[in-house]
Amino acid sequence: MLDLLEDAIRGGHGSGIPVGIFDIDQLTPADLERLIPELGVIHHSPVVGYWERGKLAEKACGFQAREIASRLFGLDPKAMIDRPAPARV
Repeated sequence: MLDLLEDAIRGGHGSGIPVGIFDIDQLTPADLERLIPELGVIHHSPVVGYWERGKLAEKACGFQAREIASRLFGLDPKAMIDRPAPARV
């Protein structure tokens, strides 16, 4: 998903949307609450929070988070869960 997001941003999708990426395994619940308030229990990654005019407009984890990212950055939601084929040597 990160590669797709990077390609989308470089291609001009989501212009002006700041993107912060962090490893949720390295954060405490308090850290996550400060980053994305009222997110609740995180069942699956990724975690997405989206602000408009300084207010948290949407927040989600797992499937719903991928849907938000796909809508904001023009990504194919199915491509975000497909595993790339292994490289052939």
